[in-house]
Amino acid sequence: MPQDWLEALAPLGTDWHKEFLETAPYLIVVFRVDSDVVKTVDGEKRILARTGNERPFVLIPVGLPARDATVPAITSKALDEVMEIK
Repeated sequence: MPQDWLEALAPLGTDWHKEFLETAPYLIVVFRVDSDVVKTVDGEKRILARTGNERPFVLIPVGLPARDATVPAITSKALDEVMEIK
């Protein structure tokens, strides 16, 4: 990952360990399409029966945090920090 991305995540105390993905009751998988050409290879393991030109891009866990979970205290930015009205 790019260094600036790692630095942005540092205050959250997160890294590549994501045990919660194994215990979340549901996962939403967002796929991206790499090309319009469907690629398939015999014997290739397919994820959720998707075609070869689609790749998992984002995993979104759904559910409540475990009782012993550490959840970072994140405050919302003010509207004028994220949006400009013209």
